[in-house]
Amino acid sequence: MQMKSLLDQYKEAFSETDDRFCEYCLVIESTDGCDCDQRAWRTFDELDDESQLRLINQEIGTAFEGAK
Repeated sequence: MQMKSLLDQYKEAFSETDDRFCEYCLVIESTDGCDCDQRAWRTFDELDDESQLRLINQEIGTAFEGAK
């Protein structure tokens, strides 16, 4: 049995949500809008590979911030 890489596991977890992100600034959709005012909302799967990786890295950085 082949195990999924950690990156694949994160991609799968993000893909399972209904969250949508601005494809330019990667802010999650909310009533507050986004940082760049483009409002180009996409699901995780609709984002390109580079944007998916940036989004995952943002979440990991936030999750582990201050855990020294």
